[in-house]
Amino acid sequence: MEKFTSFIFICFFSLIVCGQQKDSAGKLFSMLSEKAQKQALIIQRLSDYSYIEGNQFGKFCSKDTTGRIILTNDSLKGKVVFVNFWFESCKYCHNLFEPLNQLSAHYKDNPYFRLISFTFDLPEVLEKNSTKYGLKYPVLYLEDSACHSLLIDKGFPANFLLDKTGKIVLGTGVGKFLANPKFFDEEIIPRIDSLLKQN
Repeated sequence: MEKFTSFIFICFFSLIVCGQQKDSAGKLFSMLSEKAQKQALIIQRLSDYSYIEGNQFGKFCSKDTTGRIILTNDSLKGKVVFVNFWFESCKYCHNLFEPLNQLSAHYKDNPYFRLISFTFDLPEVLEKNSTKYGLKYPVLYLEDSACHSLLIDKGFPANFLLDKTGKIVLGTGVGKFLANPKFFDEEIIPRIDSLLKQN
């Protein structure tokens, strides 16, 4: 019975992240146990970025260990920005390291695009993991409260695509990538290319 419930839960989750028909998701949802239904509703809320899109990305100020300011919102004006949030113990976050490396490489020569990643992991942990996982894009430390404030009410990992004015035009967790390993190539890169063409 537990395996069947897990299978139904996975099917329901896949329908949510892929934006499939509500009636199909509703039928699967009714087959879940009460506990699984609560988990599914949490995942659905965390997967819904639609009410965030169109808002300005929150204010932030990232500093190095000496207190020197490295990056702020003002530093990103006029650029299309992909923002990623993760932390060491989030295993799902690790699924995005390679696609983000590829995204960074794809736009490495474009001065109007920035890929940045935020974590609340302490700088020494951040540095260790950047080396361990071969991260080829900047990962910046923000205090836990600052990270959660920028995330609004989303979980980790979370990703936001910002236009040149700093407005969130797309938000996504890891679900769409897990459902489609070509998600970055098929949806993220074309969206970035479109934004780069805009004045």
